[in-house]
Parts: sequence; C-alpha cells; structure tokens
Amino acid sequence: MVWGCMGWNEVGVLIEVEGIMDAKQYVEILGGGVMESVEKLEVDQEGFYFQQDNDPKHTSNCAYNWFEKNGIQLLKWPA
Repeated sequence: MVWGCMGWNEVGVLIEVEGIMDAKQYVEILGGGVMESVEKLEVDQEGFYFQQDNDPKHTSNCAYNWFEKNGIQLLKWPA
C-alpha cells in the first residue's frame, strides 16, 4: 500500500506504507509526503486545502496537531 496525493497540475510523491498504518505512522508520512509534494507541485502553502476522509487515524489528535503546527488547512469532509 502507498500514500499519495495530487494537485491540479500533477501527482505528488508516493510513500510506501509499512504494515498496518496507525496514527503515528500517518503523521510520519505527512511530515515527508505533504511538504515534499507541496514543493514538487509548486503549490502556495497558504492557498491550498488538504483533503482526507474521516478514517480514525486521519482525525486523530496527533494528525490534527500536525496540520495545525504546519499551518495546513483541512477541507471539511462530512462523515
């Protein structure tokens, strides 16, 4: 399994998921994947929203804290 993201202009980086992903591994992947993809996609960090589903690891406190610490806005996504 891999984690990946995309923008309007192309795809971001792919990161291999080792085993069953938990909230801790998700935040580690975000640390490399999101920031590297923002650079690769040449996205203005202040002008984009990150979209994810409501999986428990995505909505965990450590994930929300990571997004807040890095100034990344989340797109509200209904259950």
